[in-house]
Amino acid sequence: HTAFPECELVAFADLSSGLVLSADADTPQPQERFDRLCRTAIGLLNGAAGGPPSHEAMALDTGEIQVFLRSPRAPDEALFCVCAPHTDLGALLARARSQLEAFGER
Repeated sequence: HTAFPECELVAFADLSSGLVLSADADTPQPQERFDRLCRTAIGLLNGAAGGPPSHEAMALDTGEIQVFLRSPRAPDEALFCVCAPHTDLGALLARARSQLEAFGER
């Protein structure tokens, strides 16, 4: 979160239970927001609208970009980032992939 100040929220979640396990945000977030992010991640990463499952997905919401990445080693785990539109997505994705790999090695 601190590496990308344009990201207001970063969360790590268990997709099988639909629960955010850990989060870091600029301001306190209501549980309902975490629940919505989990539902969005599950829908997009598991193949929304009948598409194939994916390891990465993005959604645009009012004034923000939501980035979802599934762990390659633990497919029920995912990282979410909610960022401003001017975020360097290439750098963010590279860092997020690296973090997911580090989580998987523990």
